[in-house]
Formats: sequence, structure tokens, C-alpha cells
Amino acid sequence: MNKFLKTLMSEQTEIYNTFNLSTERLLLVKKYSQLASLTTLSELQEEELLNILKEAESDGLLDFWIHEIDHILAHQLGLTNGNTMKNFDNQQAKMREYLEITLTHKAVDIRNVQENLKLKGFDPGLVDGLEGEHTQTAIKKFQSSRNLETNGFLNLETLEALDLID
Repeated sequence: MNKFLKTLMSEQTEIYNTFNLSTERLLLVKKYSQLASLTTLSELQEEELLNILKEAESDGLLDFWIHEIDHILAHQLGLTNGNTMKNFDNQQAKMREYLEITLTHKAVDIRNVQENLKLKGFDPGLVDGLEGEHTQTAIKKFQSSRNLETNGFLNLETLEALDLID
């Protein structure tokens, strides 16, 4: 565990104890702190993070502390200085799009994407459920033909245009 995270965790424990947080909630907040500070997550870690965030949807105090953790991390990473705050809306939009792409992408069966691309006249190559070079090229061509952002990502707009979601 890096020095910053150790300091953050010890400061948080002191704060949490001051506010008499339950042990269960304290463990969730600590786990969130650990996961949020990682640069990459395994599938298991992603699932843990999503479960904590889902729990926070119905627990206002947990939600509050998660936002505090995010603020502390953003400040530590230099994301809250004057220059970056001017671009905060853009950063939020990019993060929402990234999360949307990441979460949506995990729920999408690539075979369905390939089949729908083929039905719409865009050759994804072999329909094998793998998002290879041919599939990426077909996605980009499809996006371009529909005046969507041509980035090759299976975002909501692309999936809607492929008739894969409502």
C-alpha cells in the first residue's frame, strides 16, 4: 500500500470514529478507498466497486463518504486546481462516457454486435464473439455512416443504432 493511501486510510479512520460509523460501513468506505486509488481493476475488483456503489445508492451516509473519498483523491491527484476546475464539466462528461462504455461493453454480446453489423451491411469478419480488427473497423464505419462519434467504442448511441438496446 503506498504512503498516500496509508495516510488517507489513517485519516479516514480517525474521521469515521469521530462520526461513529458502523463497522460495516467503515469497512465499505475503506474498501472503496483502496479500490478507487488503484490505476486498474481486476474483474473481481470492478464487481466489488460496483457493489459498494450500489449499496451507496440506498445509504446516504455511505454515499456521502464515498464522495468525500473522491474529493480527497481528486485533490491529491491535482484534479481540483484552478485550471482543471475550468474543465471539470468536460472531465465529468468524459468519465461518464468512459464508465458508460466500460459498463455497457461488459453487458454486450460481441456476437450480437457482429451479427447486427453484418445485417446492416458492415462486414465484421468472422462472427466469433471476439472484438478483433475487422469488428473494430466495421464499428467505426457503422458509426461514421450514422454520423455518430467515430471512435470504435460500443457506447450507448452505437448500441442503440445497432438496435441492441432501447
